[in-house]
Amino acid sequence: MFSFPAIVYFYFAYTIGVIFLGEAFVLPGIYLGYTGRLDLELVLIFTLCGALLADTFWYTLGLLIPKERLAHYRYVRSRLDRAKPFDEFFRQHKLRVLFYSKFLFGTRMVFQLLAGIYRVPLWQYALVVLLSNIVWILLLTVIGLVLGAGLATLEDTAFGLQIALTALLAVTLGIYFVGRPAVKWLFKHREQDE
Repeated sequence: MFSFPAIVYFYFAYTIGVIFLGEAFVLPGIYLGYTGRLDLELVLIFTLCGALLADTFWYTLGLLIPKERLAHYRYVRSRLDRAKPFDEFFRQHKLRVLFYSKFLFGTRMVFQLLAGIYRVPLWQYALVVLLSNIVWILLLTVIGLVLGAGLATLEDTAFGLQIALTALLAVTLGIYFVGRPAVKWLFKHREQDE
């Protein structure tokens, strides 16, 4: 199907797509793995690699931003008072928040940045992110397989519908081109007999 260098470039590009587009890129990859166009195991491995690289990037960026420096930004400073209850909540439940943020759209990057800013120990962060990514990939795999099975069923249904419509068209054309003249001929001969 692909030559060795082409497949390496493809999976490298796939990993980059996972980093920047997340599940929008993963679901089609899983579907292509399900249908046999790609190797599903490799798709899942590169999905995990891409997700871990993206998560590590945001955590590292958070490590580079000292919390005190955030107070210098007017936008952040104006919201610090309103964020105090959230700040305490994050301190108490940081690992749970990190785990669940993977499944809540638009929260993952923010909480990974906060994990870096609040200096969550790397081993704790890595373990939680690894577990959340594995669960996330399994969930997307189930969704991809259901969609794949649904699309396969849809393809079978569409094929059956095409056959039925073709048969209906053949019968309709047969009636129009063969049956109509035959009916006219019968009526014409019937009128002549009377």
